[in-house]
Amino acid sequence: MSDFKVKVPATIANLGPGFDSLAMAIDIWNSVIVKLGQQKIVVDGFGQNSLPKDQTNLVYVSICKVFQQLQRTVPSLTIECYNNIPIKKGLGSSAASIIAGLLLGNALCNNQLSDIEILQLANEIEGHSDNVAACLFGGCQIVVNNNNSVISNSKINVSEDLDLIIFVPDKTTSTDDSRTIVPQNISLGDAVFNIGRTALLVNLLNNNINENLKLATEDKLHQPHRIKLIPGLNEIIDSSIKSGSLGSFLCGSGPSIVAITKSNVDEISKNITKTASNVNIQGQIILSKPTTTGAYLPNNT
Repeated sequence: MSDFKVKVPATIANLGPGFDSLAMAIDIWNSVIVKLGQQKIVVDGFGQNSLPKDQTNLVYVSICKVFQQLQRTVPSLTIECYNNIPIKKGLGSSAASIIAGLLLGNALCNNQLSDIEILQLANEIEGHSDNVAACLFGGCQIVVNNNNSVISNSKINVSEDLDLIIFVPDKTTSTDDSRTIVPQNISLGDAVFNIGRTALLVNLLNNNINENLKLATEDKLHQPHRIKLIPGLNEIIDSSIKSGSLGSFLCGSGPSIVAITKSNVDEISKNITKTASNVNIQGQIILSKPTTTGAYLPNNT
């Protein structure tokens, strides 16, 4: 078999308090096709005018990572990327590219690497393992790094009945800025604040309990700092809560914001859009849901 296709989901990391430890796959998908033969990269959809189409393309880099790991020579490849995940918006587009490339590279090498080995390679490329774990395995993942070895064997049972209202601003934030703005040292009080809420969030999601999701998705480690990069985001979060959402927070490092609900999707969406306009932030609403399905290779020929 010389042609392979992979589908990879978008992901939301942190879920409020679970900084670099929690991430959830959502029902927005990229598709990537690889073919042996002519060396070419095609990008359609998000990033078609901005993503590289040479050997620095993240899908290609990730395919090469597998071949290097197995000490094999990378053949000439045609890579076709069909992107439905917005770029640089906190929805795991880079994680999706990495997992797509690793799974395609593994398929081209007769699937010699295990899922855990794939996750380890993804962590080496991405630098953190929350988004890539959720993208690879689906659902909501707890990730732990132990002496450079990623452990991701704890899956949280997230109800697919939850509605996700995602506000995606037209503005972007630099990944470097969103990382460096987070303090390296925190107070004991802030640590306790986040530990308690992370534990509560895992328990609520596992038991499909909606009460106290607002409390459980609060954060003091990263969101108060990152939200300053685009003034007005905090007002949008407050608006979604006042409109009846169960909880609202930054998607990963931002700038996208997600509101979780089981009802009133239209009303909450309208209020978010109105508030965004009032604070001069243009953007779009994307409606989605959690997905328990991770990356997979469908109907390969």
